[in-house]
Amino acid sequence: MSRFENRPISLRSLTKSQYNKFITLIGDWVDGDLKRKPQLRNLLAKLPGITKTVYRGQYDNTKINPTLYFSTSTSVEDAELFSKTSCCMFKIHLINVPAFYIGDLFSDLEKEYLVLGGGTFWKNKECTENGYKKIKEGLFECWYKVSSESILELSPSDIEVQDPTKPQRCTPGINCIISGGRGNVCTFKMRKSVKKTKKRYT
Repeated sequence: MSRFENRPISLRSLTKSQYNKFITLIGDWVDGDLKRKPQLRNLLAKLPGITKTVYRGQYDNTKINPTLYFSTSTSVEDAELFSKTSCCMFKIHLINVPAFYIGDLFSDLEKEYLVLGGGTFWKNKECTENGYKKIKEGLFECWYKVSSESILELSPSDIEVQDPTKPQRCTPGINCIISGGRGNVCTFKMRKSVKKTKKRYT
């Protein structure tokens, strides 16, 4: 049986060419490629949504920046490695969000999920108030959803590369500034036309 025929259930919505591209891109990401790739985000958006509680640790920010995709873990201990035991830890309840279980391909990352970005974080499970609920100092809880607009495929023309030395403020959502790379190495901005287009990425 070929690798494609034996692919994980979570990747069975992809065609063979999409699957092979996804394997290459996810391998680059695991190997530390810091540049966020719209191609990987587009393939991630094709995967089934999951509802699951995961954790994310950050050492320098009390909110999760809008991004093409972001990493999380089902392990509090693993997430704490990124929070430097200080600030900040996020308990995130994913609500039917496209995500990929990294452990399906890399056994040493069996607790990690790569989650589609472009959604909204909410303070309550009813999803009526934006933001994060503070549990205690350095610990936040939130509920995360993506809209149908968030899973449209992006073409290169949908994204503007921004000057990484001049970060811009935005409201989280499909048209927000998108942080690319770990540590905000580079930034992108969604063009306003993306809500109206269904152009396919090639």
